[in-house]
Amino acid sequence: MTESFACKDTNSLDDLQSSARPRAVKVSGCTIVLALLLLTGLVPRTTSAQQPGQKVSMSLAVTNNRPVVSIVNNHTVPIEACFLTIKYPSGQRGGIGPIFYDTHAHRRDKPILPGQSQQFTLGPLQDQQTPAPTLQAVIFADGSTWGDPDRVQQILRARKILSDRLEKMMTLLQTLISQKASRDQALSAVQAEWDAWNKSKPGSLPITTPDDFYTIPSIDALEEDSRNTLVFYMVKSNIERSPISVREAADESKFLTMLNGVLARWDADLKAAKPPMPN
Repeated sequence: MTESFACKDTNSLDDLQSSARPRAVKVSGCTIVLALLLLTGLVPRTTSAQQPGQKVSMSLAVTNNRPVVSIVNNHTVPIEACFLTIKYPSGQRGGIGPIFYDTHAHRRDKPILPGQSQQFTLGPLQDQQTPAPTLQAVIFADGSTWGDPDRVQQILRARKILSDRLEKMMTLLQTLISQKASRDQALSAVQAEWDAWNKSKPGSLPITTPDDFYTIPSIDALEEDSRNTLVFYMVKSNIERSPISVREAADESKFLTMLNGVLARWDADLKAAKPPMPN
């Protein structure tokens, strides 16, 4: 069934990010699985639709009752980021919201090289009704873009949200380093920062109908929640599992310095990405 559409040491960022894998946040009482989830699904038995001169194409196949969206790079430059929305038939809950795939936001997202594809496996079909994916925007490695300019800016805003959160966390870690904080003190300070952010965010999103979920304000709010959650859990979980030799030390400065350096390199990568993030 096929439909086609035109369109490991602790200095490793991969290791640090992999320890912060919660991909769901509470939104108005509902749990929504967000785009930062690393989706590696079954490769559909299909070929991609491709039109002459089109830089990117998309296909939808069903494998083992699960829809699989495939993005194909027909351009000569690698794809570094793309943004998809997935609309399900009325009454269905597909288990995944908008998909942000971004090599700078999550290092396990790898560039989609020319002539290659990336697959995203969705939730099981209900009543044999397939969802309707839309490839909204693509960013190539040279900074050129494809798709809706507003959605391209949405990818860039999501990067900016992540960069801002990294900077705030680095400031906190630097303070803890200067204070020679213990492991428990560091964990308490990180938790307090998280609690303060949670108290300051809006209580609910402007979602009253299914279509509202895909509006730019709603997705921006979800991404802010997701990126903050990612950085918090990454830092918290790595402090929790810091080496025994560090835990027995009088302070955790050495480990926190290493962790701060990883965040700094991640932030520098975001700032160096093309096109530039908004101010």
